[in-house]
Amino acid sequence: MYKITTFLVICLAVSGCTNLRYGKGPLTLSPQVQAGVTRAMESYTTDTIAVSADGQRMSATVCKPGLGMCRGNAVDMAIRNCSTKTVKCYVYARGSTIVWDFDAKPDP
Repeated sequence: MYKITTFLVICLAVSGCTNLRYGKGPLTLSPQVQAGVTRAMESYTTDTIAVSADGQRMSATVCKPGLGMCRGNAVDMAIRNCSTKTVKCYVYARGSTIVWDFDAKPDP
């Protein structure tokens, strides 16, 4: 139990456990969301892209060039801007790298 608690504390402190919010499971993006994701992934200033598990919503966090990072937490901002009271969003991509795990079981 001590090891698990220690891991969680370190994970939260160091990385914010962003990989725990990466999407997983089968995903089909709507044409509008696919177009938005494509545009965002082609931009060199996109940090994080979040999409809903149903593929109907998306949000991208864009950082100004030259700063090296976004102001605030880019993952939190993308998820918060995508999510609603009834729709939960997850990280789809970081920059131009897709991080969604299509083969894993989705969250309940």
